[in-house]
Amino acid sequence: RTFLPRHTVFDLGVVGGVEVSLVQTEVGTEHPGATTLALSEVLTELRPDFVISIGICLGLRPDEQALGDVVVSSQVRLTDPKKITATLRDSRQLRILRGDKVSASVILLDRLRSETIVWRGPAVHFGLILSGNTLVNHPDVVKQMRNEEPDAIAGEMEGGGIYAASTVFGAQWIIVKGISDWGFDKSDVSQESAAANAATFVLSMLSSGALR
Repeated sequence: RTFLPRHTVFDLGVVGGVEVSLVQTEVGTEHPGATTLALSEVLTELRPDFVISIGICLGLRPDEQALGDVVVSSQVRLTDPKKITATLRDSRQLRILRGDKVSASVILLDRLRSETIVWRGPAVHFGLILSGNTLVNHPDVVKQMRNEEPDAIAGEMEGGGIYAASTVFGAQWIIVKGISDWGFDKSDVSQESAAANAATFVLSMLSSGALR
């Protein structure tokens, strides 16, 4: 362990010819210990070339996905910045997303796509991931997420901070997470295995020497 002023960095050694470190943050992006500020400190001290966010997420395609599947961000959409207004016709609530919609690292996306050729674990899905600070546990909210971004494959809470901090410090970034639930009737049953699947997929890519 290396102790930075506010965060601990775990040295995982050299994997596939690259030095790998692990940092754990609090949930979301807005807490003082959450992703945005935590990663900013780590990027200042360590100056990594690549940042990969690993954890759990909710799946938005239950007809195509299974619990434990891995999702990789080809794009991330920030869902917190929004405009809420009323429709002119019947005054129903209208939500207009105003957050950034950004593409993940070309290099990391390429390396993770190529890893699926030899990967023998759970299915891996590439696509748009929604990121916001709301813990979703209601079917109506999930339906609203699908309506706002029909192409989205998953939702999570740290991607906005990963994108913001990495962009400022010039690091390549991507989100890789395991599906632990569908955004309603949540439980902890699948969380550990989902996170492990995401981590194992990233480790498989690193071990191949793809980022040497």
